[in-house]
Amino acid sequence: MTENENEASDASWFDELLAEMGQRAEATLAEFMAQDPAAIDIADRLPYLPRMVLDGLAAIKDQLNDESRAAIEEWQEQERQRHREMWEAAERSHIAFLKALPPNWRTPDIEFPSIEELEELQLNQGLPLAWLPPNQVLGALLELDTSEERSRLIEDEATVILEACEVELERLKAELTREWRVSAMEAVGSMRAGHWRAGQALAAIAMDTAVEEFVIKSGYKSAVAQTKDNKPTPPGALPTSFPTWRDIDYPRVLLVMYGIWGSYKQFWVKRGDAVPAQFSRHGTIHSMSPRQYTKANALIAAMHVVGLLCVLDEMIEDSSRNRKQA
Repeated sequence: MTENENEASDASWFDELLAEMGQRAEATLAEFMAQDPAAIDIADRLPYLPRMVLDGLAAIKDQLNDESRAAIEEWQEQERQRHREMWEAAERSHIAFLKALPPNWRTPDIEFPSIEELEELQLNQGLPLAWLPPNQVLGALLELDTSEERSRLIEDEATVILEACEVELERLKAELTREWRVSAMEAVGSMRAGHWRAGQALAAIAMDTAVEEFVIKSGYKSAVAQTKDNKPTPPGALPTSFPTWRDIDYPRVLLVMYGIWGSYKQFWVKRGDAVPAQFSRHGTIHSMSPRQYTKANALIAAMHVVGLLCVLDEMIEDSSRNRKQA
């Protein structure tokens, strides 16, 4: 039996179990409803009755005897308390998630997108969203509908973006990433001087070698792998992804690697593939096409490498702190 057949068999068994449980609950409720409500005794059976039955009895609780009515009211209060606790836990989780976002997201004017929107922006369009662009540009970017509009906005905000890149690079401290910070700063300087092609090439190489050195060599060999067995393998799809789903409560890593993964889409010169118009690691390294080398793509490359260096700096600092505390 194949894996898909096993999954179908498991699903069928589970559906049959749910159907059987539903039928039993309906039969139990019908049994109760056939009785004189005042004679129904559920005090000792309450923990074993399904919700469908309890909901049905709650609808007629005023007709029940004192003990059964008290049992139903106790159950209703327990349900209300459980719902309050679930809501409070969800609220705490939401607040913790927002606090864990990169600083460019921490403004009430920016609403975190749906997973579908995030996948379109990062996995499909390869856009950086962590630390950069700065929040005023990020907010405007999320409001736009097409990749062409987003590229124009990025070009229009070039000065603001490059200044933000410099601010982030200047505050980073990890000695391990110093050479990459120097290269990223040189890429930003080239762009400031109007040398967009040179800046894009250097930023792309800095990003690519940082991914290799600090991500892939750390055991996440599938971090930028695009497919396995003809299926897409975005971050979280494989045990050797970065991050894996067990790291999903650390959205900084996800927002960095989602965009970087999207910039590694396959491009084969020997296969005759068209040079991609959106920023592409492979397109930058393996072509000199003006279709790939653009002002917007240069800025995207710079934001990618700076965002990656920001999250690496945090992770290196956390690792060092943990070693000292051990």
